[in-house]
Amino acid sequence: MDKELELKRLEEMVDDFAYIMKVKLRKSFNGGWGGFDNPDCMSGMCMKGIVKADQLFDKKDMLQAVDVANYAMFVHAQLQQKLLSGGK
Repeated sequence: MDKELELKRLEEMVDDFAYIMKVKLRKSFNGGWGGFDNPDCMSGMCMKGIVKADQLFDKKDMLQAVDVANYAMFVHAQLQQKLLSGGK
């Protein structure tokens, strides 16, 4: 496969997946879910992400994969914030 075509397809997949992540987050947020930016909630979110990842193939639910990605994004954001604040 042409490298440029492959790179373009990878970027399209990321864009498509990010859009689905945003839709799922908006739906959850509008349903009352929150706390993603609270460091005290991080261990619970990590556990939820691990459980959802473990159940991913059993449930055969595409949105389960989106949930796992969203939990990974929460962890990434918290770690990034921690590093930017000097590790505190």
